Amino acid sequence: MLRRGVIAQNLCKNITLYFNQAGLSPASSNTQTPADPLHTKPLLLMLPWLGSQPQAMAKYCETYFHLGFDVLMVQSNITDFLWPRWGLEKGERILELLHSERFVSRPLLVHAFSIGCYTFCQMLVHVSRDPEKYRAFTSRIKDCVIKESNRLLPRSLKSMKPAKRPFRNKDEDRFDSMVEKYKNKIMGDGKKPASIKRNKWFS
Repeated sequence: MLRRGVIAQNLCKNITLYFNQAGLSPASSNTQTPADPLHTKPLLLMLPWLGSQPQAMAKYCETYFHLGFDVLMVQSNITDFLWPRWGLEKGERILELLHSERFVSRPLLVHAFSIGCYTFCQMLVHVSRDPEKYRAFTSRIKDCVIKESNRLLPRSLKSMKPAKRPFRNKDEDRFDSMVEKYKNKIMGDGKKPASIKRNKWFS
């Protein structure tokens, strides 16, 4: 996935920073003071679709690397979508990371796909609740690229069945398959009892 001059750093589970050294001198690559280019270098927040593969995301990242961006890749889990509280917690962690010293002064571009749009919306929930706290974050966002999926609409878990549509893509099929597997794990598949007690959230 990595082009020459790009270094990958796993910051935590499901979050990877791709540091693009293009255009930086050796001195600026090793120091981070307010006057350094690193503090004003644009950062792309990439929120991929569910189950995205590195080869697919590399095509998008290459475009931004060519433009001089670093890329912060945040993968979303299906649990973030099925349990909104977990999604909100993840959104808050992303905001905290973007407010850390290494990112706090950098201009932002957001590129979100499918379930990544949901993750971005969870971040915006926190922004709407405390706009003053996140004013610096919103002021740093220069633009957003949003590729949403109609499959990711708020519905009860029991109603999440494949829609009868003339055209479907692999992303939608994978999402439906993972939802069904998760339903069976939590609620049982009808052939054997569920492994855990059914929660009232699913009624």
